[in-house]
Amino acid sequence: MSTRNGIPQLFSDEELKKTISFTYNALIDGDLEGALSLCTEDVVLHWESYVFKGRDGIRKWIEDIREMFPIMRIIEKGYTAKGNHVFHQFLLDFTMANRRQGLLQIATRYTLRGRKIQIVSIFLGLGFLILNEKEEHRGLGYSVKNRQFRF
Repeated sequence: MSTRNGIPQLFSDEELKKTISFTYNALIDGDLEGALSLCTEDVVLHWESYVFKGRDGIRKWIEDIREMFPIMRIIEKGYTAKGNHVFHQFLLDFTMANRRQGLLQIATRYTLRGRKIQIVSIFLGLGFLILNEKEEHRGLGYSVKNRQFRF
């Protein structure tokens, strides 16, 4: 078994990257089957207070997310592993169906059974929507480096 900083590791760096590719495959590339191939048949996804069960539940979640955010880009923040868990942090740079743009902090914990994802837990951090000029004149939001955002 390999070690990282003296701690036994169940996963190589390549296996970690493959696990977090679930997010890319599902959301960015639209490779739903590629994402699901990384999961157990009875996979469960927790998205804040929502729960999606099984591969059909994951399909529904991905369809809903892609409908809300048809354009997405992931900005990596990092990933680590401990035991049978992989932790992944990133920013989701998105454009909504109504053309509004924003940025959302996301932390994901994958719980693995063997080499497959059994549980996906997604935690949302602060998010921002870019304000348009009309909203800016109404006094909404905050100016950050000459760009307008709303919480």
